[in-house]
Amino acid sequence: MIQHFKILTSILIIQLLLACSYSSNKENNKIKDSSNISFADSLWMKFAAAIEEGNLEFLVNNSFDTIQCVDCISENNDEKEFYQSKIIFQNYLDKLMHLDNLTNKEFSTFMNDSIIRVSYNIKWKTAPEGAYGLVFSFAKKNEKFYFDGMFTIP
Repeated sequence: MIQHFKILTSILIIQLLLACSYSSNKENNKIKDSSNISFADSLWMKFAAAIEEGNLEFLVNNSFDTIQCVDCISENNDEKEFYQSKIIFQNYLDKLMHLDNLTNKEFSTFMNDSIIRVSYNIKWKTAPEGAYGLVFSFAKKNEKFYFDGMFTIP
């Protein structure tokens, strides 16, 4: 079941990366009028800043109790990627962030009625195609989007 979910998620993310038409970075967003920034971009910029600042209260209040975090905790069980968000934010924030910073790197967003995906294309020599996708995910509950995890696409 988990393997099936991973395959479906990877296919969805690849489609989303191809379909995303809006790229953004911090420098450009500083110049733009806030009315020109999408809801998804605005949500992500606030959340990314909270990750970089280590604002645990904001992160916990705007996340599900259990989140996905690929590579956060190394265990023998590779299929376990979901953990209590508070533990991840308190002890593995650097692994969740995955990069030295998030707010000044180019990213793209995808949003529909129930999810938001924030994607980074990370160049890496040993990746199969010279790069990999880093995706941060939000899901909607009771009319509000909550952070539900981070995963990578080979």
